Amino acid sequence: MTLRRQIATAVAAISVLVAVAVGLLVHEAMVRQHVDQARGAALTGLDAAFGAYQRNEDLAGGDRRAALNDPVLPGRLRTLAAEGHRGSLLAEGPDGESMWAAGPVRGGVLSVRLDFTQDRRSIADLDRIILITVTASVFTTVLAGVLVADRISRRLRTAATAARGIASGRRTDTRIGELVDGRDEVARPRGGGRPDVPGTAPAAGGRAAVHRRRRP
Repeated sequence: MTLRRQIATAVAAISVLVAVAVGLLVHEAMVRQHVDQARGAALTGLDAAFGAYQRNEDLAGGDRRAALNDPVLPGRLRTLAAEGHRGSLLAEGPDGESMWAAGPVRGGVLSVRLDFTQDRRSIADLDRIILITVTASVFTTVLAGVLVADRISRRLRTAATAARGIASGRRTDTRIGELVDGRDEVARPRGGGRPDVPGTAPAAGGRAAVHRRRRP
């Protein structure tokens, strides 16, 4: 695998991992927010239903959506209320997913049910937006990585060709910094803040000349 492909593959892998992690975090945060809001609303409705029950008012009046001994109340909440406790639960029902809140009263179990299907649709819409955003960001990052990798690979090939020419004595007047743009390690292989490798080409040329003179 070429250096360009290695860099592009690494950029793509890191981009996908980061994008997926961020997408999952946003998804979980949004689900938690909707669940917490629904649970708070259900418990508030249960408090209002308890007040209406004590005043002998209609439990289903207004927007309370409360019922006494609801036959579709989840068993876990029914058991909890039978033990004298209040609680809430997100559960599937005959009308779809709902947030339930229930507590004990003298006549049995008083419960409130809030529809959660709209919240699920909102979460699904957000998931689609996250998917589109993640795909676009990964594509853009990978494209940028390929372009950067191509530029680095091209500069390295130019520097390697110049270095081979210097080493063989064919291009004794060549400086790598003059062929490779930039002021990084590629343009100055020996470091030290110098833009090229002064002295390398003359030295190589001198060695080549001495070698030629010594040949019979």
